[in-house]
Amino acid sequence: MKLLLAIDGSYNSDLAMDSVLASAWPEGTSIHVISVAEPVNKHLDLVALGIGKMAESAQKSLEEDLQTLLTETAAKMGEKFGAANVTSELLAGNPVVQILKTAKNSGADLMVVGSHGTGAASGPDFGKVALALASKAPCSVKIVSELSVPTLEKYGEKAVANRFLIAINESDNSRAVLNLISARPWPADSSFQVLSIVPELKRAERSRFFKATAIAETEEKVQGAQRASAEALVKDATNKLKECFPQGKVTGHVLVGSPRSLILQVAQDWPADVIIMGAHDHTDSMFGNMAGSTANAVVVHATCSVLVVRPKG
Repeated sequence: MKLLLAIDGSYNSDLAMDSVLASAWPEGTSIHVISVAEPVNKHLDLVALGIGKMAESAQKSLEEDLQTLLTETAAKMGEKFGAANVTSELLAGNPVVQILKTAKNSGADLMVVGSHGTGAASGPDFGKVALALASKAPCSVKIVSELSVPTLEKYGEKAVANRFLIAINESDNSRAVLNLISARPWPADSSFQVLSIVPELKRAERSRFFKATAIAETEEKVQGAQRASAEALVKDATNKLKECFPQGKVTGHVLVGSPRSLILQVAQDWPADVIIMGAHDHTDSMFGNMAGSTANAVVVHATCSVLVVRPKG
């Protein structure tokens, strides 16, 4: 397995590094660690003489700090994966562009990043890089946040994610979710909660223009068929996980409503350490896709880590 870890020295970047170190990986896994130095504006000489030189000095200091960070991180990864399986690289430019380019060129299977970097602490740019990576990456992406309180209370400083909410539907990406989970080692005492959401139909009879009883009956049949299909899907998924992880706790649920809202609510109420879901929800309506996918909404609003699964290629 090929991992790509992007770091920038921020708190959540450190969490991403810790997540890689604490997790179990298939034998022979390799990791490429990168950091991207965004160019400091060197055209400020047009505004005030000498500012450009200050920018150059700041850029040099930034690159030196990031190189030190890469060296230290690579050494830690070498202890886990073996020095021969670890490479590192300092890049310059737009973080999203450089990280996506590296993921493609390196053939990464999984990209790991912090949920928020050293940029804006709030506002419209909060988490923008992570969202862009989750949306456009050529591979699966894990966006790391803090672990749940139950996990931290149980394990303390050596906490390892072990509460996984798996959101699935009938899409190809959801099948890729189960394949990824089955192919990787997980903590022996992991808890997996499989969740499938049946979107609530916007019933036509609620409109004053549609009053026919036949319409309501047809919609009820459609809803019932969708629920039956989701229940079968969840049953198959839970059985597969129980076979793969006999020591783990596996449960399954089907709910009716808004997929993005219910996934976030269940993850918060349980609470989950990681939400695992497919990159795209092919069951979304055209208008739903225009407004943003379920995966994107979860990435933006989740209070835990999110693993967005996308088959390579």
